[in-house]
Amino acid sequence: MFAGSHVSQPDIAISVENPENSIFWKVPAVLALLSEIGGFMTIFDNCCHGGSRRKGTAWWANVDWFKQLAIRCDNSHFHEKWTADVVDGKVCFPTHLEAAYPVLLCRRLASIARDKALAFGAIETFNLEEQTAQTPSTQHRILSDMLPRGRKFRPLVSEFG
Repeated sequence: MFAGSHVSQPDIAISVENPENSIFWKVPAVLALLSEIGGFMTIFDNCCHGGSRRKGTAWWANVDWFKQLAIRCDNSHFHEKWTADVVDGKVCFPTHLEAAYPVLLCRRLASIARDKALAFGAIETFNLEEQTAQTPSTQHRILSDMLPRGRKFRPLVSEFG
């Protein structure tokens, strides 16, 4: 567990996502930590961000960046069912069919990240020529040939990839 004094600094953004009905949000230590840090809870249904099923999501952050995602489903569109099916004599649950982060939600999160990076002074470039004009030193870039042989870039979150 991390101490609140470290994560509540204004230059460090922390977020935690879990299903809205997760027991995680009821764990006393989690409640105490989130209360100590303060922050913003955003509730939304994944189907409003490209998911095929209605699934309540709770997204806490110590910054208000994700508040724009808050939306609840009004049931005006079709939802895939959550009930299990029997396929070839085996019970198949649809939970593995529902993406944890639908593509549309990922695009919206990427847009938030881009906007915040630009607000913090990042420079947006669209090709190598623009990048080298802005920052002549290449020491800040990780080049793929600098990685140990056989190593590849891997995302931090297992759902991507």
